[in-house]
Amino acid sequence: MSPHGCNRRQFLQSTGSLLLGGGLAGLVGCRDQISQPVSGKPGQATDTRPVYLLAPEERFTGRCVEVARPEFALPGRWPGRVIEVHHPGAVQNGRPQLEAVRSMVAGGLQALTGADDAVAAWKTLFQKGDRVAIKVNPVGLTDGKKRSAITHLELIAALVEGLKSAGLSEKDIVLYERYADQFRQAGYEKFLQSQFPAVSWYASHVRYHNQQTDLEGRDPDSKTGERPDPDPHVVGYDPEVFRRLPYAMPKAGPHDRPSENSHLSRLITGDLVNKVIVATVLKDHRSGGITMSLKDLSHGFVNNVARSHMGSSAPSPDLDNTCGTFIPEMVSLEPLRKKVVLLVMDGLVGCYEGGPGTWNATWDVWERKSLFFATDPVALDHVGWHILDQYRVRRGWPPVAEMGTEKSDPQKSEQFRRRQPEHVQIAGEKGLGIFEPGRIEYRHIRLAG
Repeated sequence: MSPHGCNRRQFLQSTGSLLLGGGLAGLVGCRDQISQPVSGKPGQATDTRPVYLLAPEERFTGRCVEVARPEFALPGRWPGRVIEVHHPGAVQNGRPQLEAVRSMVAGGLQALTGADDAVAAWKTLFQKGDRVAIKVNPVGLTDGKKRSAITHLELIAALVEGLKSAGLSEKDIVLYERYADQFRQAGYEKFLQSQFPAVSWYASHVRYHNQQTDLEGRDPDSKTGERPDPDPHVVGYDPEVFRRLPYAMPKAGPHDRPSENSHLSRLITGDLVNKVIVATVLKDHRSGGITMSLKDLSHGFVNNVARSHMGSSAPSPDLDNTCGTFIPEMVSLEPLRKKVVLLVMDGLVGCYEGGPGTWNATWDVWERKSLFFATDPVALDHVGWHILDQYRVRRGWPPVAEMGTEKSDPQKSEQFRRRQPEHVQIAGEKGLGIFEPGRIEYRHIRLAG
């Protein structure tokens, strides 16, 4: 029986052995990727630099072999290919520049697909009659004092315009974020109303809640039992499509309903859209180590995700952080793999420490002034992880895999025994993409300012 089928029986899966055994194996592999020297060619001296000091072009040396008719959209037609497009004028005076972003999106799609022009590149992935969701990420919105690192409005505009160039109308395009309140707080709703009024939007939950088990996306208050009002933009979760993992959030009040299931959003399992673009962000994360496309896919499309990083409230110490295995288990849900056809990572402004949000005291960002393009989430996140570690070391921080209360905690700000970026490697081992740097084709395109 396939573990990735679309019915209730096939989505029941217990992964206790993977949780304990796979997580440890992933950690060992992850450390190897960070600390071991790189061997040279026969007859050449071994490069003894730690891998995070290598330029991405030195680290990722593979060549993508296109798959004309892939079984799944993830990792898609170009497994292992990651395109970074840099524009020195992409951010000016702290603000992304729309014209620069447009040229970056056009160049990135052409390089990814090999098409002769931008319109042909868009038509390689999208056709008239498609209904496409763009998954945005508002986590990391400014608190009024610290700079944001979210999916920028300028990138959203360029993606919508690109889809329209492929023959889609605005009515064929929707924006999506899991929490409706965060979507509005980030200004996405007002942006659509003013710039793209025919583009609709959806969420899966009315607002954040520690349990997140209500399939309508309206968890009751833990203490009072009061539920938020229905929201016409909230689609909820599919009761028949879920992944079971053998742990749950503890109850914080009498009205909490802990569960060992994480259900997939109806946006994916229904007929609202047939394709998805994930517009993720270049960012580190206290529990996952990094939060890029894989974590956007897992924590952005299923419910009951807080149990993957319970911290001190976990029922046992080994469950304080399970992102390492939780993330690849959720991304492997078959309906998700079938619909997500394009990954675009917003690296205009990236967060190298203190992610995922400005509430963390160590939050800090830098202007990378880049966008990244891929169909392979594992390759994309491995490149992004490498770039984060490079910049962190430059700023005096250890690599993300070396962080945690039981590892390196220079500011006494870590919340988990260790961060778990090994979710990227484990995802590769599950066939969700290519992790091995020698098989990843990384191309860096520098546009004129």
